[in-house]
Amino acid sequence: MSLFVGKGGVGKSTLATATAVRDARAGLRVLIVSTDQAHSIGDVLGTAVTPTGVREPKRVLADLETGTADAGGGFLDALALDTLALLEARWREIAGLLSGRFPESDLGDIAPEEVSALPGVQEVLGLHEVGELAASGQWDHVVVDCASTADALRMLTLPATFGLYLERAWPRHRRLSTGADDARAAAVIGLVERISAGTEQLGSLLVDGERVSAHLVMTA
Repeated sequence: MSLFVGKGGVGKSTLATATAVRDARAGLRVLIVSTDQAHSIGDVLGTAVTPTGVREPKRVLADLETGTADAGGGFLDALALDTLALLEARWREIAGLLSGRFPESDLGDIAPEEVSALPGVQEVLGLHEVGELAASGQWDHVVVDCASTADALRMLTLPATFGLYLERAWPRHRRLSTGADDARAAAVIGLVERISAGTEQLGSLLVDGERVSAHLVMTA
């Protein structure tokens, strides 16, 4: 996985897209993902790539176009990730689960936009989605056009930060002992454990130099 980081206007999206196209022409199965809310990969590719919260990339370059069809063919898929739409979908799942366990609560009345006010929640979800796509095995190379430098650096450090604060606020041994005799508490703890496990996997992925590379794009 290759992460392209830089402030707006330095050519980050152009270089990320050029890298993705080069690898597709070399016969690789490539996915380019934009986590920048000012999505530009469609403009660079010359085709519409509609922002979405669904894991459904668009095929923008097929094997016949790459010139490698005889060798099995490379291709390029593109995905402009709408992290707010992704948050809305995930929140509906979580709120539905918890509302069923806690019918007297008003979780169902909380709008996803309210949850988005939590610092870093969209970045964590976006990065988790990218990690899931990379781990799916559908592509040989995943290229990520990250958000602006400050947002991207915060996004890359969030998994470790989240895990640190979770353990300080509610250590794992206390979580597990709390839910031992309470089905409702167990449901909440199970959800927290899923989130914690996901962030741990992200943290491990981001520090794996054999699987992930970062490219800082800047002007001279």
